[in-house]
Amino acid sequence: MSFAPFLRWFALSVVACVAVAGAIVASAGPDLPAPHLSRSPSFNEKARWLRAQLAVSPGGEASCDVLAVGSSMTLNSLDAARLARPGERAVNLGSFGVNPEDTVEMLPAVLARCRPRLVVMATYHGDFANPRAEAKDINWPVFSDYVRGGSLWRAYGGEFDPYYLIERSLKAGDLHRTDTYQSMAFDAAGGVGLACSGFHRDPARWDGDLKEAMAEPRPQALAAMGRIAEMARAVGARLVVIVAPLRPRAESAFYPQQRGALWNAVGAAVAPFGGILLRPAENASFTDGEFADFAHLNRCGRERWSAIVSARVAEAGL
Repeated sequence: MSFAPFLRWFALSVVACVAVAGAIVASAGPDLPAPHLSRSPSFNEKARWLRAQLAVSPGGEASCDVLAVGSSMTLNSLDAARLARPGERAVNLGSFGVNPEDTVEMLPAVLARCRPRLVVMATYHGDFANPRAEAKDINWPVFSDYVRGGSLWRAYGGEFDPYYLIERSLKAGDLHRTDTYQSMAFDAAGGVGLACSGFHRDPARWDGDLKEAMAEPRPQALAAMGRIAEMARAVGARLVVIVAPLRPRAESAFYPQQRGALWNAVGAAVAPFGGILLRPAENASFTDGEFADFAHLNRCGRERWSAIVSARVAEAGL
């Protein structure tokens, strides 16, 4: 049996995919898919969005008076624009699964282009329990160069994957949906408000960690929190860590004492560098209808919680 026809077909398929992907990159239009900087489409799309936000004239600085960092808790549950004063601009760096260690890697490239007065992080216990192995194989040198306006050919060629580019191009319309957890419909500040109604809720995520024991926080994550606070102070900013609410059943039943001890440890990690930790949801009564799952607020819950956060931050003189 001859494999020649198969080999010819395979070679032509590869050439065709590369040609299509190359055409996509060469077009460099506003709908250009994000480069394959990691295994996470969310992170890649946030990098593409961030590149546009940090674009400035040579020698200038972009504006990011309020810089929100962290995981999907920051992305989905916090409306960072509510923390900005009149005339200020908020930039939300939040992305799925980004942990404190990842944030330490992200910040140098961002702080090289803008100088915030306030750095905020919305968080929950999972940000400190998920193992480092769940990071997304992020190519940090290429990410840094890309978001600072570096070569598109380096960004797309360094991890060139024609199948990824074609797939993301075909799914471009999905980016604008807000009824799924994978939504990347960034608002002006870079956050994503999940739909209040018609949301495709995953039953497994609704109960979430209630079925699991609470994992011990990673020492590396606590150390990274101190580093984030130190980096913020180095540019004249303050770090405010904000503990996000859980849905009512989880808030009351999921290891409240252990979570309290975690937040004490996080507060102690950031305090030496001027950082503070706030728990603005302690006395607020959220309902199940304000959540997309056990931990993430939907847009309705996000707006109410963000208003509470804004008031608490203002009370703290920030």
